[in-house]
Amino acid sequence: MNSTLALVAKIAVLPLLVVGYVGVMGFTGTCPTCQSMVDWTLGRSAAASTQVAVDAAPLARSSSPPATTQALGGPVHAIDLPDLKGGTVLLGSYAGRPMLIEVWATWCGPCRTLRSRLESIAPRLREKATLVAVSVDQGGAAAVSRHLGGKPTAFVELMATPEFRELLRPIDTAGTIPKLVYVDAQGNIAGLEHGVADPKWIEARIDALR
Repeated sequence: MNSTLALVAKIAVLPLLVVGYVGVMGFTGTCPTCQSMVDWTLGRSAAASTQVAVDAAPLARSSSPPATTQALGGPVHAIDLPDLKGGTVLLGSYAGRPMLIEVWATWCGPCRTLRSRLESIAPRLREKATLVAVSVDQGGAAAVSRHLGGKPTAFVELMATPEFRELLRPIDTAGTIPKLVYVDAQGNIAGLEHGVADPKWIEARIDALR
């Protein structure tokens, strides 16, 4: 009898644990699926929840030492990255304009979805910001070139380096791709968000950059 009651008690607690897990993962933006469930429950938009997730990242690091806090703001313009033709591009060459950096890989399905959305609004985005794509493919520039098939894109196509990864590390709480990095005209990181964002939300964030 006691074992039966114990089993019933465990089963009764299980839903509470599931709800608690979904709530924590959703509110922090760690789990996109959980975040969507929380959005639906609270009746809020995806854009609003994404902003919560992005804004929470620096707060989570507020106890970091001053050196780490300085790294949160760049400067992005001090970094140079390899292009697909064997050259090097200094991001500082785009100083004076906001920058949208897409971090992606050729093997990533969600990355292809995000790229398609970005390409659809690229003409408007390019009026306001420089579009940069940074690939994390282990196959290097050759793998990216094969994937693109020589077709022109709306982006400056570059490859990630350890220095680039280190710059994002303090605010890249999930470490997943795709992700978008919003950079202001001075080369400071203004925000970072993971997943496939809504085009209208992306445009709104670009408009807010100075």
